[in-house]
Amino acid sequence: MSVVTEMCRITVRTTQSRVDISIPDDVPLSELLPTVLHYAGHDVTERGATHGGWVLSRLGEHALDGSQTAHHLRIHDGEVLYLTPRSAAEPACVHDDIVNAVASATADRGRKWGHGHARRYATALGLVALAAGAPAVLYTGTTALAGVVGFAVALLLTAFAALASRVLADSAVAAASGLIAAAYAATAGLLLLAAEAPTAVEPAAETLGILAPSNALAPSNALVSAAATLLFLALAAMAVGDRGPVFAGAFVVSGCYGLGAVLAFTLGFDIAPAAAAVAALLVLVLPVLPMLGYRLARLPAPTIPTGPQDVRDDSGEVDGVAVRAGADLADRYLTGFLRGIAATALAVLVAVVPGGGLPGALLGLGLSLVLLTQARAFPCWPHRLPLLVTAGIGLILVVIFGFAGTSTGIRLTATVGGLLLVAAASVGYGLFAVGRRFSPLWGRALDVIEIALVVSVLPLAAWTAGLFTWIRAVKG
Repeated sequence: MSVVTEMCRITVRTTQSRVDISIPDDVPLSELLPTVLHYAGHDVTERGATHGGWVLSRLGEHALDGSQTAHHLRIHDGEVLYLTPRSAAEPACVHDDIVNAVASATADRGRKWGHGHARRYATALGLVALAAGAPAVLYTGTTALAGVVGFAVALLLTAFAALASRVLADSAVAAASGLIAAAYAATAGLLLLAAEAPTAVEPAAETLGILAPSNALAPSNALVSAAATLLFLALAAMAVGDRGPVFAGAFVVSGCYGLGAVLAFTLGFDIAPAAAAVAALLVLVLPVLPMLGYRLARLPAPTIPTGPQDVRDDSGEVDGVAVRAGADLADRYLTGFLRGIAATALAVLVAVVPGGGLPGALLGLGLSLVLLTQARAFPCWPHRLPLLVTAGIGLILVVIFGFAGTSTGIRLTATVGGLLLVAAASVGYGLFAVGRRFSPLWGRALDVIEIALVVSVLPLAAWTAGLFTWIRAVKG
């Protein structure tokens, strides 16, 4: 049995001639181009060497992909293709009607509202509405009943996440539903055992009827909330299946939340001391995240030869496709981890800077500077940006609460002067220093400063947590 190849008759126009030729529709154009150039003439081939070669294109369109066949490129019998220099820009379209020109420009911009936009908007609106319900449960004015309702919604959302992933094949919506389910579980855990009557947290809240149990953030309730969050995150991750990097960041946040709850329950810590302990953990965990992502992606560890026989046995060949896929997965895991670290650090900053006094302000400053300096170790912007944004917010919080707690003279000199100094340094770096090569001594100096900042966070966290006061009390 023989396979018959279809032939396609086309016309190729050059600047000086035209070539009528039949080409098979199952051969890539890059393999047919030498034949076309042979019939076009020797001078055409020679001129191609001066501008990077020739490509085939339709009139007014991009160059055709040479790796594709005529069948895949939808080249039909009698079609006219143009032999154009590879380095030349595509010719500009000429219109004889201004309305047609404006309509073509509008269509080329791709800004028309389509079915995809409507689908994404409706889905996003529904997910935002669901997410808003998680904190709203806390202020409904009930305790155990609200906790039961929250857990019921969390179970329904987890089931929907499994349905969206397995049946609808929409893992993005499934992952979002799973994360929102964990948020409902966290709120429900705070309320399930909150036996005290709901009270207004602020006078304005009482006017609006916003009530919350006064002991909702008690250590025992926070511990139940953290355990429920971890449980529902695990269920959602198993239900979705293919969004592990997304849930990796959520596990970081919930794990740190659980650590703070355990410390508060066992040692009687308030929110600020527990957050200070979490801050110390963050600066210690941050350097090991790249290797953790590497391991979770199951990439093979490189081996070092220990003798001549190992060198002879090394084939030097790896599965390039599998390794690249694993590298992409490791990159996504690292992105998820760093986003989780950034979110946790932001919560820590919000807890320690306003409520930790001078030790909390210094800890917030140190943690922000650590995030700012350690962002240098991550060359990709999805990795670096969360750390930089969190560091910037932390510095702003330190300035705001430092401004509120100082006298007028210090506000005018130190706070405003410090802001002007930071602004001048940042703008100067952005305008004049970015892209320039610096002496390696500057990099070494930054490494030393980074190590000093990491080390300084640990005693600052101990000071904020009251460890030094406890030691003095024990020694009498």
